[in-house]
Amino acid sequence: MVVYGLYEGLYVVPIGVEVKVAIRSGRELYQYIAQVRETYEPALIYIYLAAYEVRKEELVKDYLSEVGYGLLKVGEDDVEVAARARPKRAYGSEHCYSEVASRGTLVMATVRALTSRGFRREDLNISLTWVGPRLPITYCSFLRHSYAVLGVYALGLESVGRLLDFLMDREPLLRSLEESGYRIFLESYRAVKKVVDYVRPFDEPLSIDVVKELHSIVRRRKGTKPAPLKDGWGVGLGVYRRLWDVAYVPTYPRALRAVERALEELKDFRELIQPQEETVQSIPG
Repeated sequence: MVVYGLYEGLYVVPIGVEVKVAIRSGRELYQYIAQVRETYEPALIYIYLAAYEVRKEELVKDYLSEVGYGLLKVGEDDVEVAARARPKRAYGSEHCYSEVASRGTLVMATVRALTSRGFRREDLNISLTWVGPRLPITYCSFLRHSYAVLGVYALGLESVGRLLDFLMDREPLLRSLEESGYRIFLESYRAVKKVVDYVRPFDEPLSIDVVKELHSIVRRRKGTKPAPLKDGWGVGLGVYRRLWDVAYVPTYPRALRAVERALEELKDFRELIQPQEETVQSIPG
């Protein structure tokens, strides 16, 4: 797994942690290190092995220090840093590192910004896939293509219809978002207990014309009942702003300002982002 630390309030440090039940022999240690190198070294330089049981601890620490790794001892109620990681090499791929670091920076900045606006931390989905309130229409941040982004996402056909109705009734807001460089995307997903496949028809600059076209399709039947989808398929609609290119990892203060700016631009959507009968556990991204 990857955890994140904030260094002097300036930048986010991704840390790889490989958890094992025990390290009982040199052979096991060698196998674990080989596994860790393949999994983490392309993107990370700070890497730890964590275990509940460590035999010949001093020998294990000595060997890990030779490769620059740290050791964590997991107890009943706490975790002890038995040896600190002291990197001996750079990451293997600058692209992989930038993506991992951007993801962690986005997660931390989004959580901070949302909680400062009254959202409770326990009501947020906080994962490396997306961050935001677990609601059918929600603020959420995630990585899309080569960008860190934040916007409003509607999950399910009924929610998509509500979001489009909202945009259609607020043309000045729609024009403002269009001028600010927001984008809109539509995606369909096949679900069998969980999301298993995606189909993304388009992702393009937000415009009044595309919102009108989508609205006419979703509301093409009389009344307000949305047009149906085939069994087993769902739909999601997102309106979002690109915050930064993941190839250029920002400082934490800059990332936080970018997230807060987007949330301020999207503040009118807060009336849509309210608890419904069900919350959601996953959002396609």
